[in-house]
Amino acid sequence: MHKEIVEKGISLFRRLNINLSNAPPNPIEIKESLDKTICMASNYTSNEIVNACKDPTDQFKRKLTKLYNTFTVAAYSLASPYLLSVTFEMVQYSMRNNIFCS
Repeated sequence: MHKEIVEKGISLFRRLNINLSNAPPNPIEIKESLDKTICMASNYTSNEIVNACKDPTDQFKRKLTKLYNTFTVAAYSLASPYLLSVTFEMVQYSMRNNIFCS
């Protein structure tokens, strides 16, 4: 069941234009994604993120967060190589689309 959730999650993330490679990520790709995430996050102060969390989120944001949470549990259970990549890409996607909390 976890394998199907991970496969479906990757497919859905790709449909949202969340950048995931076709092959499992290698350590260099993961490091590059981490560096990009750090760079993007450095553009926000902690107060900006906290204030963004005070705004109510819409249905799409709640569903996206639920998808990510479900994916994370399944990917962790499988020790999926996509876990870190999806996490970094979701943080980047959230910052680009002002989705900080749900």
